[in-house]
Parts: sequence; C-alpha cells; structure tokens
Amino acid sequence: MKVQRPPYTFFACTGNDWRCGNTRMPQASTCAHHAQERDPLQPQKILFRFHFLPDTDEMHPSFGQVIIADLTTNKHHIRIVKRTIERQQQLDARRSESRGVSVFGQDNLESNVIVRDAIQELEACGYRCRDLHILDCDEVYRAKEPDRVGERAIVFLYERLPQETSIIISRYAALLLKRPFIRCRVWVNLIDVDSDARLDAVEMRGFQFKNDPQLGLLYQSGAWGVKNMRMP
Repeated sequence: MKVQRPPYTFFACTGNDWRCGNTRMPQASTCAHHAQERDPLQPQKILFRFHFLPDTDEMHPSFGQVIIADLTTNKHHIRIVKRTIERQQQLDARRSESRGVSVFGQDNLESNVIVRDAIQELEACGYRCRDLHILDCDEVYRAKEPDRVGERAIVFLYERLPQETSIIISRYAALLLKRPFIRCRVWVNLIDVDSDARLDAVEMRGFQFKNDPQLGLLYQSGAWGVKNMRMP
C-alpha cells in the first residue's frame, strides 16, 4: 500500500527561468540558486481543467455529468471543443519543448483540494475568466485509451484582461471553483500552442460534492502554494 506523504512538503522553485524543478527554500518562492529572483514571472494564461469520468450507470448519472449536461443546454451556450488526434500531436510536441515543471513534484495533491482562494488571488492580480468550454477527447481516446471514451473536462481560461471582459460563469460552473476535488496537479512553464504565451495549468480530478476541503490551492503573485484548510 502506497504511503501518501504530506502534500505540502515539496514546492518546486518557480524562478524566472521557469525551468527549475528544485525545492524552494523555506518561506521563499525559489531555490538558493535563484534567490535573487524575488518576483516570479506571472504567466499570460492559466487553465483550470476539471475532469469527469464517463458514467457507468445511465440511469443514475454522476453529479459531474449532471453539471456537464446543464452547461450544454441552450441557456448557457457553452461550446464543446472536440480534440482531434492531429491537435493532440501538436500539443504533445509543444509540451516536449516547454520543459514544464510540476509545482508539487511527481505526486498529486490528494486531500480534497479546493481552488477558491487561488481564483480570488488571480482576480486580485488582474486575471479574468475569458473562456469556458467543455473538452471532448473521444477521438484521441478511441485510438489510445478506449476506457476513457466519454470522459469530459470543463475548462476555464484566465488571462490578464480588463474587468469588463470577464465572462459570466453559471451557478453550476462556479460550483467547481468552490468545492473540493480529490486530486490536483499544477504545471508551470508550459507554452500555449496557438499564441506561444506562457501557460500554467491546474488539473483537478475526483469531484467531491459532500466532503469538506482539506487543502486550499494558493496563487501568490506567480508562486503556487497550498494551505491546510483545517488550521485556524
């Protein structure tokens, strides 16, 4: 049985070269080598992806699939983006160039993680939600991972924009930002395929509608972190 280490014992250095995977110094955002880089560069774009597995019981859909069904109704006009194999190959090639760093190491955060505080900090830094869509990767999954056909991801795109450009987020979509997920992984130093912009990505899996959050994701002017929600 795998022993889960405390998920806040490792934070990757996020110095200005954004290629460093060393451990941060205590109470700092960088390792000793990048100690002079006091202000981590902030990305142009930040993606939040909330993943939902396909339903195995058509008579009793999961809450995640209920959210997706609601968002795809005409009242919300949320577009569905179908990922092609060609597009996936483009993304894979760009990822190999970006040398992305996983902020919390090779393990996920796995203790009912909530993104609410990180979203509030992003907005305080001038980021606005510019796009919300549902990602359909069935074409890719059929070729490589048929068990995942039917999986969907709800994707929020945040960029530094004037406040009036922010889109309206529906109640169901906003719920994803307020409730915990079992697993969370944060990547920095990614590159957007279409614009070459610097990109961070937050991946969330295992929606927990009834459980209380244990960890809160933080975004402190470019330095991702986490706090214990059960501490006063």
